[in-house]
Amino acid sequence: EPRTHDVAIGHYETALSALPADDGRRMPILYNLGLTLRGAGRNEDARDVFGQLVEPLSAPGLEIRLASLLSVLGSIELELGNLDAAERFLARSDALHDDLDNPGEHAALLIEWSELARRRGDIDAAIEHAREALAEAERAEFTPSIRGALRNLANALAAAGRFEEAVDIQGRYVSVSDDFWRAQMKSRLEDAEARYGNERQARELAELRQASQEQDFTLRRERLRQQLLLGLGIAALSIAVAAFIWQRRNTRRLRRLSRTDPLTGLANRRQASEWLDRLEPGEPGRWSVLWLLDLDHFKRINDSHGHDAGDRALQDVAALLERLAERHGLYRPARWGGEEFLLFGRIGSPRQAMNIAEDLRAAITGLRPRDRMNDAIELTASIGFSPLTGLHRPSGQADWEPAMLAADQLLYRAKQRGRNCWMGLWPDRVDARIAAHDIEAAIREGRGRLLDDRDEDRTAAPGTT
Repeated sequence: EPRTHDVAIGHYETALSALPADDGRRMPILYNLGLTLRGAGRNEDARDVFGQLVEPLSAPGLEIRLASLLSVLGSIELELGNLDAAERFLARSDALHDDLDNPGEHAALLIEWSELARRRGDIDAAIEHAREALAEAERAEFTPSIRGALRNLANALAAAGRFEEAVDIQGRYVSVSDDFWRAQMKSRLEDAEARYGNERQARELAELRQASQEQDFTLRRERLRQQLLLGLGIAALSIAVAAFIWQRRNTRRLRRLSRTDPLTGLANRRQASEWLDRLEPGEPGRWSVLWLLDLDHFKRINDSHGHDAGDRALQDVAALLERLAERHGLYRPARWGGEEFLLFGRIGSPRQAMNIAEDLRAAITGLRPRDRMNDAIELTASIGFSPLTGLHRPSGQADWEPAMLAADQLLYRAKQRGRNCWMGLWPDRVDARIAAHDIEAAIREGRGRLLDDRDEDRTAAPGTT
């Protein structure tokens, strides 16, 4: 965010050097490294990094990511002046979009098509692509793409000599840009205010720690005085006991603050990790399961309704999850980060796991938090879940980490399916040793089964007998 690209690039390269060449966790790091190199103006280096991702993202189920990657590669070739190479990448991305419904990404692709057509002198095609891009961007309600489509359309109309239309479109571009940058500035001001609040909380915690240390010193001094002045023993003992109680309460308060999410009051990732470390994988007839859920299009809520409305929505979701956890006999929920929440606990069957996932999905859909204008905010969530038992745990990982990785991948699959749905993994047996990064292989080999909300007969899930 501060645009210190060289520092960010160094961090990404360090992360890559720590992972084997075939580790699936390299893909998001490579993608972000490519974006950072492009932001630094190093387009040729960015092209080389993105090129490493084409083959792994060509696997089934990753079409939406591959389409986005090919569009980015086409844009880079366009900036480098390689028009033929740009057209090849854009055509491959376009072919994938025939089977996808992703107006935001499709709008970005059409913007590149418009620019390519304009550079080749096909002004009519440039105008047509720009208008299609504008329609898709408005359907996705994605302001950056709306701005890009308006800019390309104005340039193409001007190149065609249709100056009056070009001026009108440019006027729309200026108006949308003003609103966009005003919203960006407001968002950054709100972020700055939030950071200032966190810094103030950190200062208060530091002051509390200093007070605790000073109190500890006072306690030691009082104990020495107690030994020297036996006549004041009862009074000194009373002071020491009071100081000890105060210090203990203060220590407990600091510990609670460090493990609680300040916005929602839920356990934070640190506290949840400690709970998970104590969670047993399972026993005959009982399965320990993780449910990971992510609110859909949450950035759009912040952009459309304001960050204060987004915060209220997160608080409402947190309260709902606490009620659902109590209803299903699960552990307390946690805010895993951003708009991601975590539930976990022990259940008796995969059908129960599926019922809990559906209960979560339906309950969040039924929430209707309000913004400052009292307008209802529509919420949906995508959910992935997995048991701890039956997964392969690499050396150095905690018992729960493979299940977390599997739940995260399944959550992403649910988003690919269109969001507002859930997907789960269930091993065929306790020793199935399913690798979290290669769920497809386990499914093909019959060592596990994918569960989702399209199952008509949930009682047919494995492990119920």
